[in-house]
Amino acid sequence: MLLDRLFPRSLVFSLNRAEAALVNLDVGERRAGFTGDAMRLIGRARAELEFRALSDVMSDLPARMTSLQRTCSEANDAVAQRYFVGANPVTWHSGVR
Repeated sequence: MLLDRLFPRSLVFSLNRAEAALVNLDVGERRAGFTGDAMRLIGRARAELEFRALSDVMSDLPARMTSLQRTCSEANDAVAQRYFVGANPVTWHSGVR
């Protein structure tokens, strides 16, 4: 279920949706590469999961999930920097509301 492209709660499905949302935000013409750091981060994370053997993903799952969480946080920061410049930043604290 982690890598299923069609299962709505899988990581790969979610990362594909995030990429699609970023493409929709970037209305500029893209002939080569991507202009946003968020797209690059999300695309790299998706590709690392999608093209890695399941046994490799499962062998060190906690570290991979920590890395993915960090990547998503960095992508969030990149989206905020690009589209919400001047807005008050939101600070996330793990486990604290």
